[in-house]
Amino acid sequence: MKSKLLTFSLSAFGCLLLLVGTSCDAKSEELHLWEEPTGQPDAPKSEGGNLHLSPLFSPGMVLQQNARVAIFGTADPGTPVRVTASWGAESETVRTSEEGKFLAYIQTPAAGGPYTMQVNELSFGDILIGEVWICSGQSNMQFTLSECYFSGVWGETNPNIRMFRVPFAQSEDPQTEMAESCWLYGKTNDVGNRMSAVGYYFARRLQQELGVPIGMISSSRGGTGVEEWMSATCFESLPASIRAQYVASTKKWPGCWYNAMIHPLLPYTVSGVIWYQGENNWNRPRGYHTLLPAMIEQWREDFDNPGMPFYLVQLTSFSTKWMEMREMQEIIADQTPYSGYVPTIDIGEEKNIHPRKKQPVGERLAELALSKHYGKSGFRESGPRFDRLEKAGDRLRIHFKHIGQGLKLASGEQPAYFEVAGADGIYHSAEALLEDNTVLVWSDEVDTPTDVRYFWVGFGTPNLFSVDGWPVAQFRTR
Repeated sequence: MKSKLLTFSLSAFGCLLLLVGTSCDAKSEELHLWEEPTGQPDAPKSEGGNLHLSPLFSPGMVLQQNARVAIFGTADPGTPVRVTASWGAESETVRTSEEGKFLAYIQTPAAGGPYTMQVNELSFGDILIGEVWICSGQSNMQFTLSECYFSGVWGETNPNIRMFRVPFAQSEDPQTEMAESCWLYGKTNDVGNRMSAVGYYFARRLQQELGVPIGMISSSRGGTGVEEWMSATCFESLPASIRAQYVASTKKWPGCWYNAMIHPLLPYTVSGVIWYQGENNWNRPRGYHTLLPAMIEQWREDFDNPGMPFYLVQLTSFSTKWMEMREMQEIIADQTPYSGYVPTIDIGEEKNIHPRKKQPVGERLAELALSKHYGKSGFRESGPRFDRLEKAGDRLRIHFKHIGQGLKLASGEQPAYFEVAGADGIYHSAEALLEDNTVLVWSDEVDTPTDVRYFWVGFGTPNLFSVDGWPVAQFRTR
């Protein structure tokens, strides 16, 4: 099939404008230009052999520490390509294939920098070595720092946090090239209109705790389904009953975003993935149980990293009834190795599908990574969750796990959003009492309760939290 590549991107010149502080936002009157920007020049150009590297390899890049990192690009067939680096790694020389592609690997040390790297006559400077993550999904991951008004980070400058924003594009066929882009860093209110807020807050917390540079590759697009972020081959390998639930169009089809926004990244060496998506799949949660794990497996194969962490953001509280999708996201995270999820039901907005409180989302994901991936003690790998039921006369006592220092009420005199059901399976609103880190529930309408569900609503304002501020996750026992 003839490739159809549609791009919505910035030119290299436009990228430089971003770095010097051009910003547009609903609250633009609160923004100002930074007179001393941290900018990067255009990527160096080859003088011979038509040598070309992905925009990922450009001044200001972040490479994964303690790894054999992939360096790749194109040149005339048979061209020798030599990679050397100032951190003392042995040089690597490869020759381009008949298709004009090359792939070299070079060993990186522990975190540090800035360094330089030479690929034939091309020289790249201001390279940092640290931890590299992908942040992907749909609009809530695309949502920028400027859109959440730089909550908590207005005017902050941290050159050890850098973000590469993959240009918006879609294609019928897997692509190896992408439009020009660059690594962004500098004062938040100058570059924040192109930085994923969740990605930045995640990187910020990691950088604070690990003390190493953090690079984020932001590849997300609003209004997208998970089917579009896996290859068409992967999608076609799924059961017909799952494929039939998806309706392609002239604007979106299986693999369209994967082909142009994930495949060109391969095989850049990364540590893991954070994923905020599901709004476009909310009405087919059972299919999601097959789709997302298939996509995760494919990405792990693509990036040659079978243990690559993949951490999900559970859908938030919103007027649409996302309860079953939230439940499915928890199940997927529990059943998929090297995965996890963070709850967000406490930060939703009833009439806004894009809640502005992105700092808790990014920081919870960072806690998850610090605990599960980096093995740091004192960080959460889960919020409080249902553990078991215990009969207490005509009442039920709910026990929780992952409560940390305990549970608390953030407001009110009793926990809200609890319901109980008897043998008929019909749920009724319940009275609830927080008692010694358990919740006792009952209803005058149910003589013999057998089951409980919590926060089984679209939008709500939960008041049951861990002492350290994580909301108790929604659940149902039937």
